[in-house]
Amino acid sequence: MPAGSRHVHRSLSRAVFVPVGAALVLTGAGVSAVAASPVTAVAPVAVTASATEQQEFQLLDLINQERSRNGLQPVRMQVTLRDYARSHAADQANAGSIWHDMAEYQRWAPSGWTRLGENVAYNQSVTAMHQAYMNSPGHRQNILNPDFNYVGIGIVATAGGRLYNSEDFMAHPDRTLPTVSAAGTNPAPAPNPPAPAPAPAPTPAPAPNQPPPPIFDPRSFPGLDLTWWYSLFG
Repeated sequence: MPAGSRHVHRSLSRAVFVPVGAALVLTGAGVSAVAASPVTAVAPVAVTASATEQQEFQLLDLINQERSRNGLQPVRMQVTLRDYARSHAADQANAGSIWHDMAEYQRWAPSGWTRLGENVAYNQSVTAMHQAYMNSPGHRQNILNPDFNYVGIGIVATAGGRLYNSEDFMAHPDRTLPTVSAAGTNPAPAPNPPAPAPAPAPTPAPAPNQPPPPIFDPRSFPGLDLTWWYSLFG
């Protein structure tokens, strides 16, 4: 692990799976923890300000580049997960250490999720942090998990320039959860309105009653020679 860099990962699922590295598995019997490698705490540091959204979306781009190279769909920045990741990153930066709190993560995660995963780290740059994740099998597994379709990314910088990060992955069957892009928040799309009922076929108006055509009676015309008429009709 490069000097000045620490990272650990956890993964949580509603279905049984084989944990890799530090992991949590949720089964019918409850949550069983697999001990993580010890993480050495460093002296607490003052947090000056949150890193810019640009750094968070830089990390999102790096994640999705890896997923694209491996034939996977991109993950989208989900609003609630992003808020949790920022809160968790700030807590770690204030403490000068990194850890997982999957119970708290579950409280933040939108209901209905089927799997959760988390990577946490500190480093001096976004690219160095991402490379450290990709060099670790457990963190790489979270980044390249085909089940995940949402992520929350939080980065907080200390006065000394150290970046603390939490990236929180989620698999969720609802593809319409609110997400955020570099341009701003994207609300959940409204459901498609029902198709309008087809207009009933117009009923043709009944034809107006027409008077019967007049019967030709040559007797109504005085002065006509009616010999022929009488010979026919008598």
